[in-house]
Amino acid sequence: MTQSESTALITTTAARFGVTNLITSDYQQRLIQESGGHPYVMKIMIGEVARSGKILDIRRVIAAKDEMLRAMFERTYATLSAGAERILLVLASWNSPIARVILEAVMLRPEVERFDAEAAIDELWKLSLINVLEEGENGVEFLSLPVAARAFAQKKLKTSPQKFLVDADRAVVLEFGPVQHKGLSEGLGPHVSRVINRIARESEDDATFRDVYISLLEYVAIKNTSVWLELSELHETLGDRDRAIDAVRRYIEESEGLAEEFDGYQRLARLYRGNGDTIGEIAAVVASGECEAIDLSQISAQAANLNSLLREGQLVDVIAKRKLVGRLAVVMAEKIRDGEPSATDCSRLAWLYLHMQNEGEAKKMTLRGLMVDRDNEHCRNLAVRLNLLS
Repeated sequence: MTQSESTALITTTAARFGVTNLITSDYQQRLIQESGGHPYVMKIMIGEVARSGKILDIRRVIAAKDEMLRAMFERTYATLSAGAERILLVLASWNSPIARVILEAVMLRPEVERFDAEAAIDELWKLSLINVLEEGENGVEFLSLPVAARAFAQKKLKTSPQKFLVDADRAVVLEFGPVQHKGLSEGLGPHVSRVINRIARESEDDATFRDVYISLLEYVAIKNTSVWLELSELHETLGDRDRAIDAVRRYIEESEGLAEEFDGYQRLARLYRGNGDTIGEIAAVVASGECEAIDLSQISAQAANLNSLLREGQLVDVIAKRKLVGRLAVVMAEKIRDGEPSATDCSRLAWLYLHMQNEGEAKKMTLRGLMVDRDNEHCRNLAVRLNLLS
């Protein structure tokens, strides 16, 4: 049951049993969590409170009612799909919550017979056999089992024909490390970093481990965009700059914030530079300058980078140069118009205009820079070049 449905059931049942005064909001929340929102379990607990006339330890009562609950679980278990059964047993074999996306990735690894892991998890949730906890800045979902469901599933695991598959799944989950409830707010970060660090350490000795776990991390990255950046760093560490570039491009494509896009283009420019791809580097520099989230100082720095590349003769294609420089010049001119530029900012835009062979705009921007700071070295050098000083 959902949170609101569980709350409504508890309120109604407590009123019927005359124990509304005993069911505090804190006890209600613990009951929902420990029962996994299972209506039958919640009714049993409220009935026990009514019988004893006091608040009882939820875990102890649920454990004591194991035999009564078993018949209910047996009926539900018999209806599960093979995929849902397998996920339930994996969760039962593991003593801490598991990030949903990691569990899905484990079930989709290359050597495993594929099934719809997302649908299987939803099936278990609808039957109130799992808890779904949403934590962390990105709302990462973690899965765990209610006490009664765990006790039941652990017994089933002993004789399940899927036990050897569950053991293999558990070994893969183990590489991502356990999660403590107090550490849920950290999200996926520590678990992704743990696997990436091992790949970096052992990739030369265990190529199979590297390939399998990179494929798992790519699935995680599809649903958690920031993981693409960590994969990019990993590929760069392993000496595969092309895959590092591909990972950053995926990060930029999936990013929803302009600040994140800016960071991605900055990293992309550096990787292109390392690959000797000048046009790629300049295009990434220009694209970073077009991100609306950046301020004048940031775009000014990008203009300085671009001017440096052009002075070094890194781009000889006239049309490409004008297109790329023109794009950045337009954005920087808007920032200068709406802001308070320094003389150095003005000089950088003036140089962009010179690269575009637009001497008139270069002169205007140089004069504006000299109005801000008459002694600015960059503007004075430009003024000499443009015959603006007598």
